[in-house]
Amino acid sequence: MTLTVDCKAKPGTERVIPIKSLYTKKNYSPAMLPGFLGFVVANARDRWPAATCLLTSDVAWRLPGSQPEKDLCFWYQGDQLAGYVWFEANGPCIIDQQNNSEWDHELGLEMLAWLEARRLTIKPLIP
Repeated sequence: MTLTVDCKAKPGTERVIPIKSLYTKKNYSPAMLPGFLGFVVANARDRWPAATCLLTSDVAWRLPGSQPEKDLCFWYQGDQLAGYVWFEANGPCIIDQQNNSEWDHELGLEMLAWLEARRLTIKPLIP
């Protein structure tokens, strides 16, 4: 993430300043599965009776045969899972955050940027 500063005193003096993210991004590893399932359960419970992105049965159905090391990315704030993105080349991608998060802040933007970068690595399915 960067911040562009425009110094009005002198034209052409804009500076791009890198900003350290509040979040740590990690690709899936099997050791992360219990925490991921706990996150899914907590979001489903907190959102009840409204719909939620995934249930534990969805994770069990999607995980085998997928490439989670490439297509499932987690964002942590400290040691707490704050959100995840699950990329699908030919299906719906899933983006979810902690139930109390706002989508228009840094985490949502980082997740969308990762999803777009991942999408660009896939050749078109129909040439």
